[in-house]
Amino acid sequence: MSGQGDFNEFEEFFKSICKHKLFTGGFIEVVTDFKTSRYFADDRIDEVAEYVDLQSNAGHQVFFGPALRKEDLGSKRSNDENILYMLSLWVDIDSPEKSLPADERLEQAQILLGDFLVALTEYNIEPSFIVESGHGYHVYFVVRQALEHPNENWENAQIALINLARGDMQAKDPTRLMRAPGSYNNKDPENPKPVTIIHASDKKYYIDDFRKLAFDHKPKTPQS
Repeated sequence: MSGQGDFNEFEEFFKSICKHKLFTGGFIEVVTDFKTSRYFADDRIDEVAEYVDLQSNAGHQVFFGPALRKEDLGSKRSNDENILYMLSLWVDIDSPEKSLPADERLEQAQILLGDFLVALTEYNIEPSFIVESGHGYHVYFVVRQALEHPNENWENAQIALINLARGDMQAKDPTRLMRAPGSYNNKDPENPKPVTIIHASDKKYYIDDFRKLAFDHKPKTPQS
C-alpha cells in the first residue's frame, strides 16, 4: 500500500465513513484528478482502498465523497441530486496563506487543528478520524444515524464545526470531495505528500450531540 500506512486501516476508514449496517443501496464515489468517477456499492467498500492504491501508484490524485451517492453514474461526477445520505461530518483545515511553501502551510494548519481540538473539549466532542492531507488536515466525526439528504440538523452542525475550526467553508457541501487516505497529494509534483490517517478512534455521535455547538457557532444573521 504505497508505504504510507496499514492497508486495513484505510479499509476500516472507508467502511466507517461510508457504510451503515442497517442501510444498503448507496454508492461511494471515488474520483481521479477531479475528472473521472468510479462508484462502489456499499457492499463492495472493501475494494475502495485497493482502487485508491492502484490509481495513486499510477500518478493520479484520488478523492472520494464522504456522503453516499444514490446511483452509479459510471464515469460521470455526482451533483447534489445524487446525494443519498451522510454518515459523518467533516472539516477541511488548511493554511489561509496559499502562497507559503508547503511545509509552512502545514505548520499553520497544525496550529489551527490544535486550537480546534481544544475548542471541541467544551462540547465533549473529539474526532473519529484525522487525516493529514499533505498540506492540511481533514477531520471527520462519524454519526450513528444515516442522515438522509437534505438534513437541516446535519447542515447546521457541519457549518458550526467549520466555523469553530476556521476551516474551508467550501467543504460544507454534501457533494464535497476529500483526498482519499492511502493516496498522494501531488500539487507539487516534485514533492508529493502522502495522505495519511494520523488519528483514529471508535468515537461515534448522534446528530443531537452537536446541538449546542451548532447553536453557539451558527452562521451570523446579517443585520438590517
